[in-house]
Amino acid sequence: MVITGTPDRMPERIGRIVYIDSVVPKDGDSPFGIMEQCGAGYQKFGLVPDKPFVDTLAFDEEKIRTIPKTCIHYTKSEFLPVGKEAYADVLKNARRYHWTYYELECPSTA
Repeated sequence: MVITGTPDRMPERIGRIVYIDSVVPKDGDSPFGIMEQCGAGYQKFGLVPDKPFVDTLAFDEEKIRTIPKTCIHYTKSEFLPVGKEAYADVLKNARRYHWTYYELECPSTA
């Protein structure tokens, strides 16, 4: 979330946004909200709804869209059960907006 929120505040200082084993949030998303959208509620994993995970992120999507992006997807990520649909959305957007996209065959805990 921080990786998306920072360029919104200072886009002139950011040359590229790099997402590593991550989803790309939309305006108004929160980590737990993304999990809920994917059908993997945080309760299912025994997580506690602490403020950083439930607070939503507000940013100008058009401003962020103009900054080049690189997405590195771990094909054996421990987070796949939580965000499989969100990861598919990242790939779709990477193709649509011509982001640099890599897949690494490794777990996120490696």
